[in-house]
Amino acid sequence: MRRALLSLLLPLSLLLPAASPALDADAFAASQISAPRAAQKSMSADEATCRYAAAGKGRGDACARAGIRASKNASGEVDRGDFRRCRKDYEMVGGRWEETWKCEGGGT
Repeated sequence: MRRALLSLLLPLSLLLPAASPALDADAFAASQISAPRAAQKSMSADEATCRYAAAGKGRGDACARAGIRASKNASGEVDRGDFRRCRKDYEMVGGRWEETWKCEGGGT
């Protein structure tokens, strides 16, 4: 029964066109290249340095000249805070063990 059904459907499936159209990659790439781009604002050398250079004195000076407030500390100075050594401790509070932190060192 199965062989008879397959022998009937196989020739019909070869005669019918494929249902999925092929992708035209070249046409897609050409349409993307020729598409109009948004107008880009030209950037001064100081503005580019302020936005993309590594932190340091030169970047800080460029940000000041460009009148841009840098998102990070542009002069390269880093405040790492106070070093504190902390360890996890468990205390019995109200019949239950609760996690607490014991810290030694500077700062609060």
